[in-house]
Amino acid sequence: MSRKSPAQMLFERILRTWIAPEADRRQRSGPIDLQMALVVLEENGTSSVLLNDEVHGHVEYLKIVSTRAVLAGAPVTAEDIGGIEALRLSPKLWGKTCLLLVRGKGGKYYARPSRLRLLPESAEFKRVGERLAREGVTLTSGQSSLLLQFDLARNNYVGSPSRKRSLSRDLKVKVVEGVRKDALKRVKRHLRLPTFMVHHDDYIVPLLLEARQAYIDGLYFSAIASATTTADRICNGLLHRYAVSRGTIREILQLTLGQKVERLRAMGLIDASEVLVLTHLNRVRNQYLHPKQRSNASGASRAAMRSIVLLHKFFDQTESVFRDYTFEKGRLVPRPLA
Repeated sequence: MSRKSPAQMLFERILRTWIAPEADRRQRSGPIDLQMALVVLEENGTSSVLLNDEVHGHVEYLKIVSTRAVLAGAPVTAEDIGGIEALRLSPKLWGKTCLLLVRGKGGKYYARPSRLRLLPESAEFKRVGERLAREGVTLTSGQSSLLLQFDLARNNYVGSPSRKRSLSRDLKVKVVEGVRKDALKRVKRHLRLPTFMVHHDDYIVPLLLEARQAYIDGLYFSAIASATTTADRICNGLLHRYAVSRGTIREILQLTLGQKVERLRAMGLIDASEVLVLTHLNRVRNQYLHPKQRSNASGASRAAMRSIVLLHKFFDQTESVFRDYTFEKGRLVPRPLA
C-alpha cells in the first residue's frame, strides 16, 4: 500500500488513543455510527470523550468549509462539510485542551484542536493540524499491512557468537556471487550497520540503501557524502510533507544543509534533538569532504560509520514506522498519543 499522509496517521492515533476505547466501552448496546466526537483533556492527565449528540451544547461556534451553497438558516448535513475552519467551545470548556472530530462529505473526517497545551506531542498537531482540519481523512475498519523496507540482520546474532558466524557465512555466499574479492570484509561491515524499519517509498529509501551499500563496499567517502545528501533530501521532504508554501520551498532549496537546518528549526519542522543530529552529520561531511589535512583509511571508516549511524537516527525521528505505529500481538497498529 502507498504511504499514508501525516494527517491520516495522526488521525489513526487519535482514534486509537481516545475514540476507539470509548466506542468499544459503549458497544454493549450496539455499534456506534461516529458522526462527531469531542475529546476533553484535563490538567490531571485524565480525559473524557463525548460522542455524536453528546457534543451538542459544548460547541458554541463552528465555521465549516462548505462543499456547496447552503441557504441561510437551512440545516447543515455531513455532505455540506469539507473541513473545519474555526472553532469556539462553550465557556465551561474554556481553558481546557479539546479536540473536535466531525464527519463530512463522502465519509471523510476532519479534526481541529482547541488549545494545544495539554495535547501529547503537540508539535505534531501544530505541524499537521491545519491539514487534519481541511484535508479529510478516512475511518478504516482494521489495520491493513504496510509495505516496509527492513534489515534486521544485527538482531539475529546479538548475544550469540555462533549465530553471528552462521549469519556471516550466509551473507558471504550472497556477496561472493557478484564480488569474490574482500567478501568477508564486506560482510563484517554489513553486520555493524544499525537495523531499520521505515515506510517504503521510491524517493528516500533507495538513498538510504545506497549510503549503506557504500559503507558495505568500503567506499567510505561515498558513504559520508551519500548519508549527508540523504539527510538533506529528508529535510526537503519535510517541506512538502507539512505543506510549506512553494515560494518558501524554492528559497530553502537554495540553502546549504547547515543553513537549511536553522530555517527548519525556526519553522518548527525539526526539534532540538534533530538539529543536533544534522549538525553533527554536516560537521563530519565537511571534515572529510573538505579536508584540511590528509586522512587515513581507518579514520575515514570511523567517520563513515558515524555518518550512517547519524543518518539512521534522523530516519528514526522523521521516517521510521515506529513514530506512528507499534507492535501489538504481532501486528503494526497506530501508536497511542498518550
